[in-house]
Amino acid sequence: MPPIQKVRVYKYKNIAAALAVVLLALVALSTNVGSGSAKKHTNSKNNTSVSSKSEKKSAKKADKDDDVRLTKNYKYEEFKNGTTLNSGYLVTVDSDQPYTGSPFDTDGIYSYLFDEAGNQIMYASSTMIYGETEMLEHLNQMAVDFAADTGLRTLMISQLIPDDGSDSKYDEAYIGTCADLMIYNGSFDPFTAEGDYGWLTENCYKYGFIFRGNSRIRYVGVPVSEYLKSSGSDLETFMEAVKKYKFEKPLYFTDENDKEFAFYFIDVSSGDTTTNVPIPLRQDDSEYGYDISGNNEDGYVVCVNLTDNEDFDNYYEQSQEEDRQDAETDETVNG
Repeated sequence: MPPIQKVRVYKYKNIAAALAVVLLALVALSTNVGSGSAKKHTNSKNNTSVSSKSEKKSAKKADKDDDVRLTKNYKYEEFKNGTTLNSGYLVTVDSDQPYTGSPFDTDGIYSYLFDEAGNQIMYASSTMIYGETEMLEHLNQMAVDFAADTGLRTLMISQLIPDDGSDSKYDEAYIGTCADLMIYNGSFDPFTAEGDYGWLTENCYKYGFIFRGNSRIRYVGVPVSEYLKSSGSDLETFMEAVKKYKFEKPLYFTDENDKEFAFYFIDVSSGDTTTNVPIPLRQDDSEYGYDISGNNEDGYVVCVNLTDNEDFDNYYEQSQEEDRQDAETDETVNG
């Protein structure tokens, strides 16, 4: 993804959760003081108050309902809207939202036309066309697998970034993450997803690509491509729908390999030069893997990889075990 313009970083622990625990303790203390000679039910086995167990279970349930996977521990990063709002793999470019940025890390197509053994696995209309490097790497891997599975080495890249010097960039090809396809069989034929070429439409999402029309692919990165494939949605629908998912209530997605991700949207107010974006942290304050992209209009889409969230998994495993023990205690008390 494009380099992010980070200005300031500051950490924020979930103070609200701590205050809630303190408040719960004060309520429990007040209840015990005010109960006077009220009868206290106990378990003779471990002398544990049933009422305190109930309060503990209620507190845990509330904690689960709030879903602390992101908000348990996080920090803010401040981004410069002038340079990052129009950057990223999910930038929207059309007649209403022209592309005002520039590709950040480009490379020529030539070296990506070959596999690791030096065998040519696709063609290009010119070796002097350029694209964003990460996109080209994924394009190469897709072409290698396509050739291996179908035996075809006839895929041709006809255009990457337009080289027309235009100041009116209303085509998403200017982003540097699009590739227009053709078929080379001794002649230059239009690309169609017929026969073995249907492999590309069925498998491109695994490499972070989506089809845009009949012959253009665009790199949006994984897992966005996987989410679009799974949901049957298109990029525009996703970009509009994701706006309702916030840091506290994100959109969760589990891919084919059981990796879990969270999407959320951060609004940018008109006229703001910077925006603070919350980034979730592990218990040791290290960051989860994440991508952030501006939408070229009014906000940022953040995608967090929660697969390695061992802290959260352990938290829930312990919570579930405590629930089981609580149930056994209640059964013993109620006889």
